[in-house]
Amino acid sequence: MFQKIFNTITNNKKKNNVYENNPNYVDVYSPVKGKYIELIQVEDKTFSSGILGKGFAVEPVEYSIFSPINGKVTMLFPTLHAIGITHENGLELLIHVGIDTVNLNGKHFKAYVSEGDIVKKGDLLLRFDGDKILDLGFKLTTPVIITNSNDYEVEFTNSVIDVSNESLIIRAEKSEV
Repeated sequence: MFQKIFNTITNNKKKNNVYENNPNYVDVYSPVKGKYIELIQVEDKTFSSGILGKGFAVEPVEYSIFSPINGKVTMLFPTLHAIGITHENGLELLIHVGIDTVNLNGKHFKAYVSEGDIVKKGDLLLRFDGDKILDLGFKLTTPVIITNSNDYEVEFTNSVIDVSNESLIIRAEKSEV
């Protein structure tokens, strides 16, 4: 039994290393600890319709957003509720904290990065006071969208987000042109 578990772990590591070293692949992790939600379940049609791209959402249980990929911060909304990161192979990712939180005008949000910063997976991007935002009647549902998902084959690998922020949710492969 131990050997079977060990072989499974070893084979998965080999498989993941192939993806990690392949520039056509991008692994997208959860940016926040919480409950996984399918995009279609998000209570905002802009996200649930998929018009912005493929992705998922998280109902946060903690109030820090970490980079789910290596890349460059290409957009930080002045209201600090949303951030865009572009991977070196061109994958564009949008993290949008909450529903209609743009109306808070940055109140209860703090950014730890600026546009142009290079980030690694796991780097702290934003913090927000979720309790105060909830008290004001806003939802914290956080969509994570590949805005140029038409350029990628997107595979959802997991629907469980664990407490270590190591939850791989999407593996995206750049489509052949």
